[in-house]
Amino acid sequence: MKKVTIIIAVRNEENTIIDCLTHIQNLSYTNFDVLIGNDDSQDNSKKIIEAFIKNKPNFYLFDILPSENPCLKGKTNVLAQLIQKTSNEIIFVTDADTYVQKDWIQNFMLYFDKKFTIITGVTLPKSNSFFGKIQSLEWAEIFGIVDIFAKKNIPLTSVGNNMAFKKEAYHKIGGYESLPFSLTEDFLLFQSIVKNGGQFKQLYNENVLAFTQPTKNIKDWIQQRKRWLYGAMNVHYFFSFLLILKAFSGIILLLLSYFTIFFGIIFFVGELVRLFFLYFNLKKIHQLHLLLFFPFLSILHCCISPIVFLDYFLNKKVVWKGRIF
Repeated sequence: MKKVTIIIAVRNEENTIIDCLTHIQNLSYTNFDVLIGNDDSQDNSKKIIEAFIKNKPNFYLFDILPSENPCLKGKTNVLAQLIQKTSNEIIFVTDADTYVQKDWIQNFMLYFDKKFTIITGVTLPKSNSFFGKIQSLEWAEIFGIVDIFAKKNIPLTSVGNNMAFKKEAYHKIGGYESLPFSLTEDFLLFQSIVKNGGQFKQLYNENVLAFTQPTKNIKDWIQQRKRWLYGAMNVHYFFSFLLILKAFSGIILLLLSYFTIFFGIIFFVGELVRLFFLYFNLKKIHQLHLLLFFPFLSILHCCISPIVFLDYFLNKKVVWKGRIF
């Protein structure tokens, strides 16, 4: 059983970090270290972590210092410093507001024994709130799209709360220290490793399903999607075009349907195709109950997605973890 390292960046996560660490402690894979980076938390995160890891010799907490390297800011700086502290070959990454399945590591390790160097699982927001359920459905759709492209061997992205990679591949690209700063550090790492010859694997099944916290309101949701766009708009020109088309097509078709029913029919057929797409993807991860929220997801995308893109193009600032980038 190979020893692996799990790294977690923490900034003001006092309400979620215990749930995250408890699930990691209960992993069925036993040969691992956990490196936790405290990124200048202003709440009780550090004290909570210190109490939890006491008498757990494979859990380590580090205070992350600011870097003079302009490429290393925020979470990127945390990850870079933590990776320097491990000699293990395989590095797993998750977030402080995320919890993983019991067999998470085994299900990834199956593919590291083959040719793959960076692997991604599936993550959904987990919440009993109405808005949280809509976000879960939205994330399932995004991962379904990524999975389709991956099956065609077209690399889109990885997700920073449910991924793993070989340290050798990380060092081949010079690490985060040699990459330009990005608000989507997971996307940047994934694209850099793949462009340098690394083989990727997108897993879409219940065994690699992780759960994270949804955004609490529309304002935070817009900021999160805006941050994602910084990476997504640089994936591929065709994919960028599809993103813009998807964001504006719904509201445009609905407006045009006022003049002729033809455009209303196109909108309806498009949403029907989308519904079936979601059905087959949710079935893979046993989350079919989320389909009940599909009409509200359509409304959200028609009304709010155009605002995200307009805000992205008109105002480049992003608020993330209490910092402005």
